[in-house]
Amino acid sequence: MGKLIKGLGMILVATVWAFQLGGGLAGASETEQVYLKNGTVIGCDKVWRGLGNNIWCQDSFNVTGYAANEVDLKRTLEIAPMIRSFLKESQEDFFGGTDLDELMEKTDAGLKLDPGNEYLYSIRAGAFARKGSTEEAINNCLKVLDLNGNNPYAHFYIGYISEAEGELDRARNKYEEACALGLDDACASYKKITGYYPDEIPQAVYNMLDESKAAFRKKQWDRVIKLTTKVLELDPERAVAYTNRAGAFFYMGLYEEAIADCDKAIRINPDFGLAYNNRGTALEGMGNPDEALQEYATGCDLGNLLACQNYDRLKASAK
Repeated sequence: MGKLIKGLGMILVATVWAFQLGGGLAGASETEQVYLKNGTVIGCDKVWRGLGNNIWCQDSFNVTGYAANEVDLKRTLEIAPMIRSFLKESQEDFFGGTDLDELMEKTDAGLKLDPGNEYLYSIRAGAFARKGSTEEAINNCLKVLDLNGNNPYAHFYIGYISEAEGELDRARNKYEEACALGLDDACASYKKITGYYPDEIPQAVYNMLDESKAAFRKKQWDRVIKLTTKVLELDPERAVAYTNRAGAFFYMGLYEEAIADCDKAIRINPDFGLAYNNRGTALEGMGNPDEALQEYATGCDLGNLLACQNYDRLKASAK
């Protein structure tokens, strides 16, 4: 796993520079910006101070001037060029074998000049990944996301590290977020874990729930549990899957497991009458008729016919 994580450090930085910043690896240092005082950042091919004391931005064939009193002059004309130069040096240092601690000292220095530079945090994440410090790598990716929540690579790298460490739920969630932001590699990684692309999940869940209901009617309890468990891996908030699995647990005599699943279903959907009914049957199976009766009453009030029937049956037997 260590080699995978350290290799990720190289991939992380290379991908960020090559694609996220645009225009190949040189894009990290050659893209210029105008920083307005209102917080807007304008990307330019070239920035200079010129006619009318304005700040000029050339973008392809368009040239736009900005009044000097609207521009953060220090950041635009002093700090930004220093950061671009630093990014170019960091690229060379990272791939040239510079001591990683020295590289991180440089990123710290750069962040003192420009605390909101997501690319510097990306470099730090890559350096930490190469050192095998996965927690620090993830923390720096999270900082990138604080600065730019739509950065698909940061989501992807957290997913990659999480997968390597066996945290598949977190990996799946992060891959899904990155996939939704248009990163094809993340979509493929999501499918590797789940067997489906994210946009295939709703139909897959529907099909498996249908299969689980058919298995329930055939009293194939092991199959019901297998299918509903797979559904919950794909869609952890699917209350009906918990309720169906609880029914299978009940018929297998696994009352505590059945109650735990009903609790989860009710947490997701407090108005799901069948979940109260199934919790009632498990409580009744455990020899707690009074508690079961309360569950049946709640399920009946929520419109579940089976809960009403169980309430009448249990109430009559108590007389």
